[in-house]
Amino acid sequence: MDNVERDNQIEETLHLINFVDFSEVTEYQKILEHYNSLNWDITLDINDIEKIKRHIWYAILNYLYTGCWGVYYELTEQAKKAFGIAVLKEKVKNTDIETNGSELSTKIDIEIEENKLINYISLNWKAVFDAHSKYIEELKKNNSIESIIVYEAPPFPKDEKLNYILRDDAKGPYFTAIKNAFEEDSILNNLCNNNALFFDLLMLPIPLSSTIRRDWSTNEKFNINGKQLPVVLFEMNLNYYLTNLNRSNLSDNIKIAIGTPHLTALGIYNYYCEVEKTIPDKYQKITESLTNCNEKADKKKLENYVVPLFKSCFVNASNNPDENLLKHALGLNEKKKP
Repeated sequence: MDNVERDNQIEETLHLINFVDFSEVTEYQKILEHYNSLNWDITLDINDIEKIKRHIWYAILNYLYTGCWGVYYELTEQAKKAFGIAVLKEKVKNTDIETNGSELSTKIDIEIEENKLINYISLNWKAVFDAHSKYIEELKKNNSIESIIVYEAPPFPKDEKLNYILRDDAKGPYFTAIKNAFEEDSILNNLCNNNALFFDLLMLPIPLSSTIRRDWSTNEKFNINGKQLPVVLFEMNLNYYLTNLNRSNLSDNIKIAIGTPHLTALGIYNYYCEVEKTIPDKYQKITESLTNCNEKADKKKLENYVVPLFKSCFVNASNNPDENLLKHALGLNEKKKP
C-alpha cells in the first residue's frame, strides 16, 4: 500500500467514525461498503456487522495511539502501552487524593480496560449521535452562524457513565464553560439561540495523554495528505457541518473559539499560521478569527488570567476551557445587553 492510499483510507475511516451512526441498522450498509473498500477480511458480510465494527474500532484506535495503520484484530503492544498510560492518567485525575503525604497506588488491567472501552463505544454511540443530531436540526432553523466552538472529543467516561456535553445531564469544565458563557438555561439553547456551531474534532470518547496529543500535532505518522491529524479533523468537521447546514457564505464577523487541550490545538495553529496563502477562500474568515492574536489591551480586560497568544484559544493555564476566555474569544463581553 502506498502512502496516498494509506492516507486516504485513514481519512475515510475518520469520516466514518465521525459522521456515521454505528448503532443504526440503516447505516450498516455504509459501514460494510467502507470495510470492503479496505480489503481486510473479504469473507465478512452484513451478518458479521458486529465483528466489522470492532475491526474498525481497533484499526482507528491503533492509529490514534501509535500512528500504525492496518492492524484491526486487536490493539498492538505499543497501542496497549499508550492506552494504558492514558487510562492511568485519567484515573489519577478523577481520584480524590487526600493530602496526607501518602502515595497513590493505582493498578489497571489493560485487557479489561480495553474491552470496557470497546463496549462503551458500542453502547453509547447512539446517545452521542442522537444528542448532536437534535442540536444540528435545531441549528438549521437559524438564519446565520455567528460563531464556531471546537472541542477535542466526548470526555472519557468516569464510572462508564456517558458525559456528553449536549446531554442535559452533562457536567464538568467543558460543559460549564459554554453553559456560563452564554448564560442560557441549557447547552442546546446556549448554542442555538446564539447561532453557534459546536463540534468535537473526534467523536470517540478515548483517554489521551499529552504525549499522544503532541504526536498528533508534530509526528509525521499523523500527517495525512500533507496535514497533521488535528487539522484534518478540523477541516473535515467544518466541511461536513457547514455543508449540512447549507452555510456556504459565512458572516464577515464570524468568530471561532478553540477549546481543545493546548497540544491538540498546536497542530491547528501551526498549520493556519504557516500556510495562510493556501487556505481555501471559504475558510478565510474563519482563519482570520482563528489566528487573531491578543494585545496588551486584552490583558487588561482579563487581568487575572495568563492570556493565551491567540484570542480564539479559550483554554486556560490549567488546560481547561474557561468561560471568561470563551466570552473573550467570541466577543461576548463587547455585546451590550438590551
